[in-house]
Amino acid sequence: MKDERESRIGVSSRRKVGWALGPMAFDRLLAAFSSDREQAGETYEQLRNTLVTFFDWRGCADPEELADETFNRLARRLEEGEEIRNAQIYCLGVARLLVLEVKPKQNRRAPDLDALLGIAAPVSDKEALVERERKFDCLERCLERLSAENRALLISYYQGERAAKIDHRLELAKSLGITLNSLRVRLHRLKARLEICVRDCFNAKP
Repeated sequence: MKDERESRIGVSSRRKVGWALGPMAFDRLLAAFSSDREQAGETYEQLRNTLVTFFDWRGCADPEELADETFNRLARRLEEGEEIRNAQIYCLGVARLLVLEVKPKQNRRAPDLDALLGIAAPVSDKEALVERERKFDCLERCLERLSAENRALLISYYQGERAAKIDHRLELAKSLGITLNSLRVRLHRLKARLEICVRDCFNAKP
């Protein structure tokens, strides 16, 4: 099982064209997460899933490729001898910079989580992108404060394209054993709580 996971990690990390992880660079990357190889592999996989979601929520094309590029950039810094005190925090910082790099070049709309807070559609203006990123940071923090059940419900409700979204919400209401109108009322209350949390977070001084 361990060898299979390491093989899968190595392949995904070398998928990017250009600079690629060699065996030594890959070992150094894992060691940055933990001195225990097994724990390092688990941390890598968990962080990669987090990064994929991070890029996907922000409407980036190829979120998996961007997650791999994030790790590649960390590995390059380690190879150059840079001291990274917290590799996980460093990766999240790289991911935020990558969003600012790639979003002006892409037209893909973010998943309809934007509709949760009326977050503006992707724009090319860097200042607007930074503001949008701050709102997403607040959204993520506030979602984490909800119960796992309510968080999953909110995310599921706002997923899907326009036509499929109606059918999806009908199925969601059916799975909960409530009417579509009752589901809408429940989501309206959850959204109102979330909006207050995000507004307070966004208006707070950095």
